[in-house]
Amino acid sequence: MGMIRVVRCLDAERVAYGGIEAGRIFFCTDTNIAWIGTAGGDLSLGSGSFLGLTDTPASFVGETLKHVRVNVGETALEFVDPHTVGDWTPAITFGGAAVGATYGANNAGRYIRIGDWVTLTGRLQLTSKGTSNGAVLITPLPFTAANEDGAWTPVNARLNKISFADQWTLFIAANTADITVGEQTMAGVYTDLTDADFANDSVVTINVTYEVQ
Repeated sequence: MGMIRVVRCLDAERVAYGGIEAGRIFFCTDTNIAWIGTAGGDLSLGSGSFLGLTDTPASFVGETLKHVRVNVGETALEFVDPHTVGDWTPAITFGGAAVGATYGANNAGRYIRIGDWVTLTGRLQLTSKGTSNGAVLITPLPFTAANEDGAWTPVNARLNKISFADQWTLFIAANTADITVGEQTMAGVYTDLTDADFANDSVVTINVTYEVQ
């Protein structure tokens, strides 16, 4: 067995050396990384710090309180916010349109997203329902629901100046960014609510947590 040859140096000195001969080890005292010369090229072992890894961001600047995760391409690590907070604006359509619909000053919403889950609140406040006709949707939500059978989600709601029989029901279907608004009779018959059930000053207040894509 031949003698192992170890050279202690700075990383800049290793770089200046221009390649390590097979069987020789350079240990860089400023980075705490050992480099081994092989027939296939230089091989590094260890890192003095997280940022010393070859697949991480180059700096901690601006990354306060963020988490580390594997990126979408599964090729490196990245810093991400543990949660995202933002605003969204509820809007309504009747049969897919909203001609002439107008909203009050308190028509607004907020959300917080943590990973693949989002919790949102909102207040849809009409000052005119306009002239469009058909089934009601509250849209668009800030994020599309997950495309999974189990991602259908009921929505907690308060309705004001809206007619229904015998119980209102709101839900988010999988792979959509809409809240469907309907009614359920005591006999178990479901029907979408329409423009005919709404007044010009109807209000819908909602709260929901759902899985997103």
